[in-house]
Amino acid sequence: MMTFFGFIVAFALIWSMAGKIRRLERQTELLEDSLADIVSNAAAKLADSLSSRPESQTVETGEAGPSTMSKSATFEENAVADNDVIENPDADMSAALPEQQSEFRRAKRIASVAKAAGSPVTESEMVQADNLADDTAANDAPTIADKMVVEQSENSATEDAVEQVGEPLAVESVEEEFSQEDAPPKSRGISFSFEDLFGRRLPIWAGGITLAIAGVLIVKYAIDAGIFGRVFTPTVQIICGLLFGSGLIAGAEAARRYEARVQDPRVAQALSGAGIATLYAAVLMASNFYQLISPLTAFIAFAAITAAALGLSIRFGPPTALLGLAGGLAAPAMIGGLDSNVSLLAVYLGLTIAGMAGVSRMQRWPMLGFAALVGGAGWSLWMILASNALDVIGSLSVGGFVILLAIGLPLLVMRGPRAALMRSAAAIVGAAQLAMLVAFGGFEPLHWGLFALLAAAGQWLSWREKGFEIVPTISLGTSVMLLAIWGDASAFWFTLIGGSLAVIHAGPLLWKMWRIPSRVQDALELSGLAVAIPALSMIHFYLFDGSRDILFAVLTFAATLIPAAAVATGWKSEGRNGDTRFMWLTATSGILLVVALCFAMPSWLWSLGLAAVAAGLLLFGERARDHRLEPVSAIFAAATFPLALITMQGDTSELVRLVSGNEVAVDIHSVIRWAGLTALFLVFAMRASIVNVRHLGFSATGIFAYFTLAQILQGWALPVGLALIAAAMLFAGLKQKEPVAEKIAAAFALATIPLLVITGDGPIDEWTRLFGGTAESGAVIAALRWASLAALGVLFAMRSQFGLLRIAAQIAATLMAYGAISQILPVSLLPLLAPVAMTGLAIWTRRLSWPELAPAAGVLALFVIGWAMLPVWLWLTNALPALVGQPMTIVDPSLTVMMIVKQLLLPALLIGFQLWYLRDRLPSLVRNGAAAVASVMALVSIHSLYRIGFANIFGTDFVEWGLLQRLIWEALLIAAGWLIYRFVQSRFGQDQLLQRGATALVLAGSLHCAWFTLILHNPLWAAQAVGSMPIANLLAPAFALPLIGILLLRSTNPDQKLLGERPVQAIKMILILLFAWASLRQFFHGSLLVAPGVFDAEDILRSILAIGLAIGFLLWGIRSDQRDWRIASLVLILLAVGKVFFFDASGLEGLTRIGSFVALGFSLIGIGWLYSRQLGRDAVAQNSAAEDPERS
Repeated sequence: MMTFFGFIVAFALIWSMAGKIRRLERQTELLEDSLADIVSNAAAKLADSLSSRPESQTVETGEAGPSTMSKSATFEENAVADNDVIENPDADMSAALPEQQSEFRRAKRIASVAKAAGSPVTESEMVQADNLADDTAANDAPTIADKMVVEQSENSATEDAVEQVGEPLAVESVEEEFSQEDAPPKSRGISFSFEDLFGRRLPIWAGGITLAIAGVLIVKYAIDAGIFGRVFTPTVQIICGLLFGSGLIAGAEAARRYEARVQDPRVAQALSGAGIATLYAAVLMASNFYQLISPLTAFIAFAAITAAALGLSIRFGPPTALLGLAGGLAAPAMIGGLDSNVSLLAVYLGLTIAGMAGVSRMQRWPMLGFAALVGGAGWSLWMILASNALDVIGSLSVGGFVILLAIGLPLLVMRGPRAALMRSAAAIVGAAQLAMLVAFGGFEPLHWGLFALLAAAGQWLSWREKGFEIVPTISLGTSVMLLAIWGDASAFWFTLIGGSLAVIHAGPLLWKMWRIPSRVQDALELSGLAVAIPALSMIHFYLFDGSRDILFAVLTFAATLIPAAAVATGWKSEGRNGDTRFMWLTATSGILLVVALCFAMPSWLWSLGLAAVAAGLLLFGERARDHRLEPVSAIFAAATFPLALITMQGDTSELVRLVSGNEVAVDIHSVIRWAGLTALFLVFAMRASIVNVRHLGFSATGIFAYFTLAQILQGWALPVGLALIAAAMLFAGLKQKEPVAEKIAAAFALATIPLLVITGDGPIDEWTRLFGGTAESGAVIAALRWASLAALGVLFAMRSQFGLLRIAAQIAATLMAYGAISQILPVSLLPLLAPVAMTGLAIWTRRLSWPELAPAAGVLALFVIGWAMLPVWLWLTNALPALVGQPMTIVDPSLTVMMIVKQLLLPALLIGFQLWYLRDRLPSLVRNGAAAVASVMALVSIHSLYRIGFANIFGTDFVEWGLLQRLIWEALLIAAGWLIYRFVQSRFGQDQLLQRGATALVLAGSLHCAWFTLILHNPLWAAQAVGSMPIANLLAPAFALPLIGILLLRSTNPDQKLLGERPVQAIKMILILLFAWASLRQFFHGSLLVAPGVFDAEDILRSILAIGLAIGFLLWGIRSDQRDWRIASLVLILLAVGKVFFFDASGLEGLTRIGSFVALGFSLIGIGWLYSRQLGRDAVAQNSAAEDPERS
């Protein structure tokens, strides 16, 4: 199945591609036809223009020249053939003769000229085009893409030609077009011929190198094998080698003289190079292996051969010089003559490389000089690493050779835009090699002298040329590294050599520090040099035991003078503030001065020394008007704190005092340390110009001021001390008009609260006193702690510029003031503290507006609610189960009368007074919320007191006294609501808040009666005593109170009907029925209506009662014209009839049964009669309304 689908997909793809190919072929045919038409039209136009021109305009024989005349003579003969060819430009030329192909290309060129010109062309122009066409090569027929481009270009060209008829053709433009179109393509990238490279070029050079190596090997083999030893003595062998080298050179000269026969100058170059290498090998072996000649003679021979090599290289070109260089550098390695005489080898290499460098400079062959330097660097490195120990002459030779390669020859050889970079690289390599010579040579003074000489030369070069700036930097870094790794250095030589190198590097830096152009690198190098002096001295000679050392202090102070001298010399420099040089030098001076002070002072004063330097840098930057120094001084100041922690040396007692205070003798050292840091950051807070630095200084001043006080004050006083610091910071911020400083002070003030929590003798007891957690009093110290924070809050609330901060401060001040008073106030009076304080605030609003005191009032209100939570919770634990029918009895011993009075009743009364006092100034939301809280507290307290008092008088028997207890409470609620409503209406008019409160009381009483008395604990189905006397019992008030409550609610809210008319009438009917049923039940069963059993008379009276209630409902409905009552009477009649027929009649006999039916009959007749009368009246009323609609 998958294969089948695959074939289907493949077939669909092939079909789609075939369609696309067919469409492409049709488009190609159309393009070819269009191209043929365009070319033929252009040729026809060209022929017409030529035939219409007079002979005078074609060509002049005397001016055209022979070639032009010949072209014009043949032009007309080939015109017809040209037209035929032009009309079929895509014809196959494969079978055409070369002459025919040339004519075809010429015709096409002429046609293109005609199309480009757009005007008739003269014969001279045609001849010119023909000449250009003859010199170009023809291409194959155009491709489909080319035809598409041609169609577009030819269409546009044809349209332009119609508009530009008659304009002469510029032959120069035609020639330019031909030259651009027919020019051979340019080569891209590097191209070469394989045969030319590997067949013609490389073999010659390979042969020359082979001959040179062969010459060396012949001499060496002859010496080693001794084949010709008997005939050719060493002297003869050396002479043969010299003769062989000379012969090669002679052959090179002969090849050069007979260059016409040789036909390749490279043969002479190869022979001369091989001869030079052979001569080098022969002389070196004669000197090192056989000691046939003295070193002086060998030196002279080397010089002669080198001179000859230089001369031949000038004569034969750069290849000869390169081969000579290769032979000269390879000869010592091939014959192994290095270990015998390093000095001679160094001199030989120096002469060789110097000669090559001179030739490269003379002949402008930079690559020759570069190759010579690279080879020399390799030899110098090998000599340093391979030599176990160098004597004085060897060291001088190697050192001189390295200096020659690093400094002398690069100046001679390297030129051009990259010369500075190459010279710097050579100097850096030389410095590295001399550093290796110093390190591997055991740090001998001679080696140090050579290195110092190179360092001085590098300084001279950097002064002489701009491109050498990096050389002194590398030299300085190398010097520091060598001095750092110098093991077992004596103080004398270390001081002498280190001082010399310091002078070599520091002197030029100081001299050019403030010259133009400015370089920050100079300042960094001088700073690094100054720092390296004490650092290197400490590495080699300091014991690192933390002890004071005056000698190191003096040395470090002397190093401080180096950047300080640069600062002094640049004080009046105009451009010193344009970059960071002044900043780096000043910062380095500060660092070294701090180190010097640390060497001279005990460790506990180190942070103070650093603080003094930081303050000095700040003031110095202000005097110098360099804004960059202020961040530097800030960094110094920030380092004082970790330095102070380090100098504690593991003793954390000062930090512990931050949370515990000082309970022992005062440590004068710690006080001085932290006080000094406080003074330092106070300077930053007052004098810094950068805003962030000033703010950080302000913050650090407060922190270290607290550190200082913590070393002196006891634990209980820490919040007081921090509060004083926060107050001082607030005043400072206000004085300086710094808003951020005020926020920082607020952060310190906020920190006093957690500090109050964790400090003191009994911080937990202080907080539990807020709600009476302990009975202790008289804690004056605790009250002082809280009062100090309260005063701080009042200060912020009065002086702060931020509204949100003032609100937070007022909240904190209220909390702290409440806490302060609660520490000394008896616990029994604490519940009244918050409501009394709220009353005081209410009275104080005569002087301050309510919004200004709202946060404090809110905090006090929360305290009032907090105190009320416990009694309310105890009340809820009994009230919530009562909602589902469980009897409510308040017997919790913790819910005392005094608790209810102090924590609920009196606060509610005080809040009520405050609401009355502020009735015209409080927002409605605040007034309504406070009234709701006060109402709940008052209701809970009054209900609790009522239940407690009722239980004390009547007992806690729920069955006996539950109904009476509820009815009294419900009656009190409804009566209180009604009385309050009447009082408010008579005294205050339409006060919506009081009216709503009165309505809420009436509604609460009504709902309480409906839910608890009529639903949960109804005497008809719950064991509730109603009284033993008929009529005079509790049934009437039990069923009347809800009705009274509904009527009062409707009267207190005449505009807003709490219930509709029909629900109210239904409630009345239900209450009447329940009351009648309960009264009948009480008549037969006494106080408890849930007694079991039903008497026969009771059962009959139920039916009679139902009939009587039905008649009563009917009469009331007729009288009040309320249809609902009439409907209810019919329902009762139906129920009564059903009960009589189905239940009562079955249980009666004789006259009793007859009497019941007679009574029922008359009742039904009477009800029917009454209904018929009522319905007749309704019909008359409807007819009257229909006859007189206006009256209705």
